[in-house]
Amino acid sequence: MSNKYSVEELQFMFNEGFRKAENACLAYLAQHGSNGSCGFAWVVIDKFNDKNIDGRQKIAKDLKKLDCIPDSSVGEITVWNPSKSSTQCISALEAGARAFAKHLEPFGFYAFMDSRVD
Repeated sequence: MSNKYSVEELQFMFNEGFRKAENACLAYLAQHGSNGSCGFAWVVIDKFNDKNIDGRQKIAKDLKKLDCIPDSSVGEITVWNPSKSSTQCISALEAGARAFAKHLEPFGFYAFMDSRVD
């Protein structure tokens, strides 16, 4: 699977996604507060251009250079807490992760939010 993006372009793309995730998390907290359940949220990047991501592919190797963490059990790429918020409010963290995943769609990535209660 070829990667049509340079590492620099991916970094720019992800930085914009991190900004959107942070804004979504902050907007959630401003509207609802942080009194919800405690937990964690992350984004799983499962496919690129409709093909499963394999850790041996160039796109996966380039994503790993961006501090994305591979899930070695299934070959997916995982981005922990893309909002980079220190809140423990799972709903706010999920809002940020959803915004990050949605941001990646137009660039050919299939990504989704995942989470767990602490």
